[in-house]
Amino acid sequence: MSESSLKGRNVVVLGASRGIGCEIVRRAHAGQASVLAVARGREGLERLSQELPGLRTLALDASQPD
Repeated sequence: MSESSLKGRNVVVLGASRGIGCEIVRRAHAGQASVLAVARGREGLERLSQELPGLRTLALDASQPD
């Protein structure tokens, strides 16, 4: 799926605060998708949200049941 085909789509990215996950967030955001960035570390998510206006974030450990 190309960046241009993401316009108006909802994208959820786990591990979004660094590495490949962070790059996926940037590209999906650039493609005008509605992005929810999920990661354990709140600080990385805060940096991303400052860089990418309109980005929604959620800090949690997705490997834990609760």
